[in-house]
Amino acid sequence: MTIEHWRTEIDEIDRELLRLLNRRARLALKVGTLKQNAGLPCCDTERERDVLTRLQQANGGPLDSRAIGKLFRRIIRESRNLEARMLTDREQPAARDEARRATLVAAGSANSSEVVW
Repeated sequence: MTIEHWRTEIDEIDRELLRLLNRRARLALKVGTLKQNAGLPCCDTERERDVLTRLQQANGGPLDSRAIGKLFRRIIRESRNLEARMLTDREQPAARDEARRATLVAAGSANSSEVVW
């Protein structure tokens, strides 16, 4: 086999990893929505610890447990960041609307003869 053959194999695996990571991220967003609706915190350190332990125990190598821990801690961190951005994006329109209403009320009381739209 040639180096090009093995690189092609790696490229195919990279594409599959990318597809799976994005699938995982979409599922994490769904979990984040459920957590928000239930009033649960975004971060569940016990769950994260269990996931890492389970993956390290299932690992058959050649990556060692430390490498698996580092990789999946990063994946979990990125999922958490994605959830946080989703929550921020959802809160921003409400905050903008609230600020707009406050501005309209203040403008109305400051200049009651004008109509503010």
